[in-house]
Amino acid sequence: MDANYALAVSSAFEDKVRLKVRVERIIYPKNGQTSGSWTIAAFRIEEVLEGEIPECFQWSLRFTAKGSMPALNALDTYTMVAHLVEDAKYGLQYEVDLMCLDYDLTDKDDQLKLFILSVTFLM
Repeated sequence: MDANYALAVSSAFEDKVRLKVRVERIIYPKNGQTSGSWTIAAFRIEEVLEGEIPECFQWSLRFTAKGSMPALNALDTYTMVAHLVEDAKYGLQYEVDLMCLDYDLTDKDDQLKLFILSVTFLM
């Protein structure tokens, strides 16, 4: 491993990223995932909102993340705040700090109604 790569990876471990992502598949649990449960899933990056992703994720725009997640649906887009970890067995992954449905509030009427309804059902 060259020194530049080691330096880039070590700084990436300290920084959090904010990503807009879509679910590709749920790896764990196999028998159904519920909101708030500990989950391992594969994601596709739609947009990097803050921070930088490692070079190894940049070419494929795919990564694995683990942690507490909302109920996942492949049709939805999510905003994820996460930090990079290296699993001894599975390699580089993101550990989820915060994850929620991504709402586009620029189309105020429909999106705001959808947001309010989803928040209401969570209470």
